[in-house]
Amino acid sequence: MVGGSASTEGILEIYFNGIAGNICNHSWNSKNTLVACRQLGYTDGFSYTAPSTIFNTETKAWRYWLDKVDCNGNEANIHDCPHSTWGEIYCDMSHEGFEVAIVCNGTDSDFVIDMTLPIQ
Repeated sequence: MVGGSASTEGILEIYFNGIAGNICNHSWNSKNTLVACRQLGYTDGFSYTAPSTIFNTETKAWRYWLDKVDCNGNEANIHDCPHSTWGEIYCDMSHEGFEVAIVCNGTDSDFVIDMTLPIQ
């Protein structure tokens, strides 16, 4: 996560082919946030709908990799959730605030997983 005041919060970034990118917040929900926070080693969390008003967006990646993520809450990784095709997004980079931003709570070492996604 980038742009937060602590390591537990910020704009959620994912990697595809070694390049950082954002997740578009279309249809983002609490189940998606739970999966992302667990993947990062936390037990719970919540998301923001207007991250550019809260977090420092100057440090974010200026591309989107995923859109329409739809987790059921039981997945171990965000990339295991149904989502749009990598790079096929419906967010407009010319406007701030479409990126997913989360705050995670609690730690659970059983769920520590690297957010670097495999090359597709």
